[in-house]
Amino acid sequence: MLKFYFFLFLPLLSFSQTLTGTVKDSLNNPLPNANVIAKPLVENEGLKFSIADHLGRYKLDLEKNIAYEIKVSYLGYKEAILNIETTSTLKEYHFVLQEKGEQLKEIIIDYEYKPIIVKKDTLIYDVKAFASGNERKMKELLEKLPNVEVGKDGSVTVQGKRVTQMLVEGKLFFGGGSKLAVENIPADALDKIEVIDNFNTVGFLKQVSDSDELAMNVKLKEDKKKFVFGDVEAGVEVANDNGFHLLHTALFYYSPKTNLSFIGDINNIGKKTFSFEDMMRFQGGVSSFLNKRKQLTNLYNFSSDNTTVIENKSQFGAFNFRQEINQKLDIEGFGIFSKLFSASLVASQNEYLQNNAFTFENRTTNGENKTILGIGNIKLNYNPSDVSKWYYNSQYQFSTNNISSFLSSIRDGQQNTFETLNNADNGQLKQFIEWHKQYKNTNHTTTFVVNQSYENNKPINTWLTDTEFLTGLIPLQNDSFYNIQQIKKVKSNNVDVLLKHYWILNNFNHLYTNVGNNYGTTNLQISEQQFLTNNSINDFANGGFGNDMNYLLNDFYVGFEYKFKIGKWVNRPAIYTHFYHLKTKQITDSYTINRNYFEPQFNSEYEFNQSESLKFSYKLVNEFPEASKLLERFTLQSFNSVFKGNALLSNERFHSASLNYSRMSMFRGLMAFGTVNFNKKVRNH
Repeated sequence: MLKFYFFLFLPLLSFSQTLTGTVKDSLNNPLPNANVIAKPLVENEGLKFSIADHLGRYKLDLEKNIAYEIKVSYLGYKEAILNIETTSTLKEYHFVLQEKGEQLKEIIIDYEYKPIIVKKDTLIYDVKAFASGNERKMKELLEKLPNVEVGKDGSVTVQGKRVTQMLVEGKLFFGGGSKLAVENIPADALDKIEVIDNFNTVGFLKQVSDSDELAMNVKLKEDKKKFVFGDVEAGVEVANDNGFHLLHTALFYYSPKTNLSFIGDINNIGKKTFSFEDMMRFQGGVSSFLNKRKQLTNLYNFSSDNTTVIENKSQFGAFNFRQEINQKLDIEGFGIFSKLFSASLVASQNEYLQNNAFTFENRTTNGENKTILGIGNIKLNYNPSDVSKWYYNSQYQFSTNNISSFLSSIRDGQQNTFETLNNADNGQLKQFIEWHKQYKNTNHTTTFVVNQSYENNKPINTWLTDTEFLTGLIPLQNDSFYNIQQIKKVKSNNVDVLLKHYWILNNFNHLYTNVGNNYGTTNLQISEQQFLTNNSINDFANGGFGNDMNYLLNDFYVGFEYKFKIGKWVNRPAIYTHFYHLKTKQITDSYTINRNYFEPQFNSEYEFNQSESLKFSYKLVNEFPEASKLLERFTLQSFNSVFKGNALLSNERFHSASLNYSRMSMFRGLMAFGTVNFNKKVRNH
């Protein structure tokens, strides 16, 4: 299977005065990442900022009829200045910088505001240089920073790359999502904004672990280092008996050692406080060093705006805290509660053609959805020394989902009804412990992780109808009304262990050793019954339905990765040996499978420059079926489908490869992304 994707983002038209050119040295060599800042010589106008690309090109969109002082700076070179008068028609200017003859550790744009500092992979904005004083929230201020964009969903991008971790004073803010930060932190509390590329929460792992994380760290003003802030928003519409209402509150307390945050929201207009990305963060509780297992709780309904319904009510509350016990130990955690109710109505008219005769159907579907979610999380950060770090994280999550759907169909004067009830109670406990150690005066680092997850889910599905359905597929007994109930009991327990050692041979060669084990068990019980109007019960187990399975899958693996760099080309070949053990026990039979496989991997990246790169990845993958796919007896899926698994299924092998190209041109305002994916199944049992 081969797939191609290509995305091209073109710049918006601009009607301002545009100044373009290049920044080069005296030998005509381009100076990439040179900073070009245009300071207006009048009040109440913002700075204009540009970063030269790999060819030294820059582009400034200046306001017409405004005088500017343009300064260009670059590491190790003398600053250059250009004055633009109000009547100037200059459209192109090329800067030539002279060497200072000295080396600096960082670039400082030197004038009274010092608005931007660049050092290695960190970009620092001094927000007062860009603020007008009228901004209320952090979002409004970020939108004024050069090369920073804020989306409607609260996402933040810097120079075309999305911010994945949001911090305040170096600590994650509400799980690290950007939406809550940009929409709630007041703008007048901000002092500086730090953008950190290749971010890693464990500082001494940054040299050995590849990270695509982009973090934004909010630095607060000195007089805001210990303060309370927040706001309350309320709105009521009483034009009719079913008027709309909205109440939103956000309260924060910050001090160097203690952080407290509370966000509450009650509304009936379909507005959600969290984005789906934020909710997925809070569903965490799994170490980032291990592959996340499939989650059974569907969180989409808790985070998506839904205004296309006839009724929608939302209650939400979230509490976050962090406490510094001493210089070595921090405790942080959060609690979330969400309650949603929505009602929908869909009406349709269908026309059927059968034997040259037309048949019409009027169908209406009424739906209701009631969901409750609660999450509690606590995390301990222990730093016994600068080269040692411990984490412990524990999270408990529960949810209830009650969904009902009533379908009414009138066809040829005959009315039929079908009601579906889905009720599910889900509970989940997840915890992990991490240990990271860097050995002084050596090139060795070790990571050890243990991850455990337990889930207990009990969905109950009920189908109510006055019409016989799935005739011949399910063992229904004739009755005047049909009441079918299905009960599922799913219990799963997973324990994952990883020991990883990093060995830096030199600046261009690294060797990584991995030893790990993934252990998982699932107990799955499913029963279907028909409740007859005479109070008797028809058990579908007599017709080939009903399942009881114990499932165990263990994966022990040893792997070696070799990372080497040739110029701008970074390669990472790896070879893993996996020992798989699958054991299933069902009502009639038991099966055991043992497999040993070599699974090679290869990752390669060539960086043409800081704004253009080409990435290739390949791996041979073995996938074993989930417990539900191995069920040996029938299962009722819905009012129009029945499922039966295959107890003899084994693993599937895939060759999986992808090629990704990305290019960003701040000079042209252009971003281009291209992806080619290739998947080939080698073996199918």
